[in-house]
Amino acid sequence: MKNLLTRSITGIVFVGSILLSILLDPIVFAIVMGLYLFGALWEYCSFFILVPQVHLPIKLFIGVAMTLYLLLSGIACWLLDWQSVIFIIPILLFYVLSEIWRKKEHPLLNVSAGIFGIFYLVIPFLLTVILVRNSFPGLPLAIGMFVLIWTNDSFAYLSGRFIGKTPLFERISPKKTWEGTLGGVLFTILAALILAHFFERGHSYLFWVVAAILISAASMIGDLFESMIKRSLNIKDSGNVLPGHGGILDRFDAMIIAAPLYFFWWLFYAYLSSKFGL
Repeated sequence: MKNLLTRSITGIVFVGSILLSILLDPIVFAIVMGLYLFGALWEYCSFFILVPQVHLPIKLFIGVAMTLYLLLSGIACWLLDWQSVIFIIPILLFYVLSEIWRKKEHPLLNVSAGIFGIFYLVIPFLLTVILVRNSFPGLPLAIGMFVLIWTNDSFAYLSGRFIGKTPLFERISPKKTWEGTLGGVLFTILAALILAHFFERGHSYLFWVVAAILISAASMIGDLFESMIKRSLNIKDSGNVLPGHGGILDRFDAMIIAAPLYFFWWLFYAYLSSKFGL
């Protein structure tokens, strides 16, 4: 009961910080997500502390990742001209070439882990900022995405806890079950139908239902992918900064994969609407 109370309070604060910042202003949201991104980057670096083959330059890695995020978020929030994207190449090149002076034993592994971490984390967080900047009448795009992600996470957990019996990927995540996964999908589709009904001035039932299916699949993959990384490095939680939930990466693992898919579907749906009048 104590753990449930702690988990609930943390969840309310976490969800509240995201929803409130979306409703306040895109710049406020970009700042909030930037803080979460900073924590996620720090946790990613901590994964490799006990891995002798990989030596990430922590300060440089986080500095480069946050610089790219701030640069691209500034463009998304119309604080910087779009031509500023030209700085991406020299920033990444500087990070790669810095390995020459570090004189570590496995430079290719260091660069690979760093570049992967930057793309794995920065892009999804950035796409949420772009979604906030491109809302339609009714429900903001980003809120719809987060509601579907949280619905899937919550009901997959509850369904798995109460009726879960059949392991999904026992080798990677022993507690994940097919029953939990299907429960998450069904309730996410239900949530999508509710969103489409109450916010009909926005996108159609088709948009929300397909979004629910994509987000459910992406959330499962994102969760399993992070579990695979942690299991390969003998790590249980990515951190303990969120009491009852583990680390920041544990809370955003679903979004990391879901956000790019949702973003793609939004663009593709806009194209279909312009061609076929959906």
